[in-house]
Amino acid sequence: MSYPLDVLAADDDASVVLGLAASTPHFSAPSALPTILCCLCGIPIQSNAANQCGPCLAAQYDLSSLLRVGAGGSDLSVTKCKRCGRWEGSGRNARFQHHEPEGSGLLGLCLRRIPALAGGASSDLGLKLTDAGFVWTEPHCMRLKVRLDVVATVAGGSTPVAQRVISEFIVRTRQCPECAAEFRKDSDWGAVVQLRQRRLEGVARGLRHVEAALTGPSGEKLRKKTLKVETGKNGFDFYFKNEAQARGFAGSLSRVVPVRTRISRRLVSSDARNNTANVKVTVACDAVPLARHDLVRLARRSGAGGALAGRLALVEKISGKVALVDASPARGAEVLRVDLSAEQYWRGKKNFDIIMPPSRLSRFVILDVEPCSVDGEVADVELAREADFGSADGTLRCVTHLGRILKMGDVAVGYDLLGDALSDIAEEGAENRLNASFVVPDVVLVAKARGEAAGADGRVNAGADGKPMSKREKRKQKRKGGAASVKSVGGDVEELVEAPNVHKDHGRDDPEYAEELEIAEGILDALLLQDKEVGTDDNANNQVDSEGEDTEEEI
Repeated sequence: MSYPLDVLAADDDASVVLGLAASTPHFSAPSALPTILCCLCGIPIQSNAANQCGPCLAAQYDLSSLLRVGAGGSDLSVTKCKRCGRWEGSGRNARFQHHEPEGSGLLGLCLRRIPALAGGASSDLGLKLTDAGFVWTEPHCMRLKVRLDVVATVAGGSTPVAQRVISEFIVRTRQCPECAAEFRKDSDWGAVVQLRQRRLEGVARGLRHVEAALTGPSGEKLRKKTLKVETGKNGFDFYFKNEAQARGFAGSLSRVVPVRTRISRRLVSSDARNNTANVKVTVACDAVPLARHDLVRLARRSGAGGALAGRLALVEKISGKVALVDASPARGAEVLRVDLSAEQYWRGKKNFDIIMPPSRLSRFVILDVEPCSVDGEVADVELAREADFGSADGTLRCVTHLGRILKMGDVAVGYDLLGDALSDIAEEGAENRLNASFVVPDVVLVAKARGEAAGADGRVNAGADGKPMSKREKRKQKRKGGAASVKSVGGDVEELVEAPNVHKDHGRDDPEYAEELEIAEGILDALLLQDKEVGTDDNANNQVDSEGEDTEEEI
């Protein structure tokens, strides 16, 4: 007995008949064909060339016996590399490829492993695939089940029969050639690429973005032919099968980081009779020992420094070249930028000195920003150390190239050149390392920091008492505009009034501070006196009290 397709959609455990739905006694469809009896079971059906109902045709032509066997009558199977998780393809040029679990690529691989769908013994039946999909199985059962909806023509090609068959594939494991090459002896590799970056601080910081580029999706082509990778103190070792692959990999590295390439060869063994030799090739790639955000001093006589010779520069970007930007640009002038290649660096290596690495970056709070150029890129910035913010009166000034992105209240990271570092740079300047006209700044800003200003204990999102601020306090501080706010009183006088918790840390001997505090206290006393005078009317009293409380809290 056959059933409609929607009735049998959930039946995935056996081969069932989906066609010849008109042969069902409970199903009637308008048709001009006469009704006859099945020649085998005797149930009334519509007339067809075989004079048989659907179940009888399915019993005679069992399509599951064709769709559940592989080549030569063996079980259906697919091969997977257990180490890398890739699947072996089919055909003469079969390769191991990555396929998503229950994806279209894996489904196509399974369908190509069924000989009946490719013709052969089922060619006389005209077998056609109408739909296919995966049936859920346990992840560790090493089995894949595929649901197949097929249509075959029987009885001389005049009667179509549709069936649903569940084919089961056995997942076999075999090591792919790439994974097998990693477990061979060292004699199997023919070339090695040694990527090194030697810095004084002992950390190959500049190779971090190289590692990210190789491990990301874009680095799949770079690591495709790599046999194995070893990590060392100052870099990596990449092993390849021959010299051509190693040279291609080194060329790709030169587009990610500026490197100097040297090639050496070592003879392992030779055969004079066959005129062959086993040669190990070593491609040494020395990366420029500069990392992003390094503060670099360029000697005055440095030809590669160009317009930055005799000045301090920041490493803005690392790619095939090192992008340098002026650390202290002149007011009203354009920001100087120079692209430094690996050849230029190694030719004048002694003219480039790293003054401070990124590990010595400090956080500063921006107090004021004054543009100094037409485009606003150069700006004169007044700032204070975040660690001292709220506990000391000292402020610093510098000229920076971050004028377009900085505004009052932001937190920026930079290098503090006061103290010992400033004296060292000044001594070097006396030895003609820097230009005579170059003035060493107090601070060199590097980038805008993410986050808020820290509290008195130096922690981010902390209050003046050192305790972490709640969400309500953060919103309250954000509405006030930070640690200081500008309040207009009477529409005529506009004074900058510090927060009350900052007043406690200031010295009262400062005349300017005492004058500002006296003005603020006078304004507060006047508001409180006005609040006491208006006390007759309850509604007016409540309104004035509310305004007085808001004004006092903001001051």
